[in-house]
Amino acid sequence: MTTLGVLARVRRRIERRAAIGAVVALVAGLCLAAPPATAQTPVSAPAPTRPSLPPSGPPQSRPVSSTDTCPEVKRDLAERAVSSRGGADARAFCVTPVRTPGQRALPQAQRPSARSSVPSPAPRAGETPRPGIKAIQPLPSWCYEHYNDGKWWFTRTQACRIVRLKIDLVYRDTSGVTVRGGMTVNQFSYLYTSASLTNYQFQMQMGVLDAWGEAASGAKLSANASCSPFTLCKVIHHDFPDQPLRAGTTVGGHIGLDTSDRIRQGGYGTKLTHNTSLFWAVEKPGVASGTGIEGRIFLRCDDALPADNNTSPGCVVREYTPTLYYPMAGPLPEVARHIADAVNAGAPNALERLTDKTLKDKNRAVSCPPSQPRPPGKSCDEYPFASTWQGAATGTNPTSARMIDATQNELGGSALNTFYRENRVLEKDWFHVRTP
Repeated sequence: MTTLGVLARVRRRIERRAAIGAVVALVAGLCLAAPPATAQTPVSAPAPTRPSLPPSGPPQSRPVSSTDTCPEVKRDLAERAVSSRGGADARAFCVTPVRTPGQRALPQAQRPSARSSVPSPAPRAGETPRPGIKAIQPLPSWCYEHYNDGKWWFTRTQACRIVRLKIDLVYRDTSGVTVRGGMTVNQFSYLYTSASLTNYQFQMQMGVLDAWGEAASGAKLSANASCSPFTLCKVIHHDFPDQPLRAGTTVGGHIGLDTSDRIRQGGYGTKLTHNTSLFWAVEKPGVASGTGIEGRIFLRCDDALPADNNTSPGCVVREYTPTLYYPMAGPLPEVARHIADAVNAGAPNALERLTDKTLKDKNRAVSCPPSQPRPPGKSCDEYPFASTWQGAATGTNPTSARMIDATQNELGGSALNTFYRENRVLEKDWFHVRTP
């Protein structure tokens, strides 16, 4: 079967499983790509406005199951009533997850370099030759701390997973099914996006730790990516040429996907929630391919931030709930102390954004009525924030109001608006507030 045929088959598997995967991911969970012309270069997150506060929280995780395909492949080979030796019907790759109990972090020697030695891919029809892959991005350091733990880890704009796999080449003849070769690999999957762009990258690398028998030569890795529903995104570049898998080497590439056409068609207010997957195949002439699917990461690309935050569209990892930090020892101690005292008195620290101006004004009027005197240099601070559904007029939970330093209060509001913008916190989105 050709590479396109194999990847088409895997794509059909994604279509069949998309509905189930969507439910699982949403229950368990409740995205840096450059513009198309420079899609291989990650874009830095927007610089935070003064004052400088910690980022939007530590990585969060979702369990993911890795399918052992070997029993099914061996059973399928055994059931074929073909007595002839050789041929694609008699050989197949199969994939088995390898457990590494007690090993939490990946050794430095097994970590891939930021740049790949992948050669220039052959140009497709109508294309001019392009240089080889030269923008493989290093994984976040926190990703290496969760090696092979059976989970996807993500922040608001990144998702990664490292898994160890055993890929066997199994053979069937009239005497039965035997293993004729194999390889052990570390698979590094990394998705990254930006809150100010409508495209994202899915990167995958395989580091071959060992290879033996008939799998030691001739095997290659191919990959493609898509989203579900398929109509919400398009592939804007495919820097993932077929590459040989040899012991001691690391190969890989990345694929860029974009949602700008659909967002432009929908106009302001558009929200595209979809899951993205990368599907890969290990192939060799005369051998049925071994395949896998990575991801099903839920993204939301939108143009739905209120105009006072930002009018440009962008993408985030929908499964991640961001956290706003006001450190006690930070630049806004009075803001932090008020929030901590309010939470200790029963106010929630899990909040839901409210964008309706009339309702926000009602929340402020109840917490901090204009008639209430303000001492010199002070202003009235409310918690939960007026821009949340837990505010004094729209919520049913305990609330608090306190006179604090007016400058800190103003800067605290600016930090909140920056947090909303940089994390694309939309109407009814949940977030956490912490005062470490």
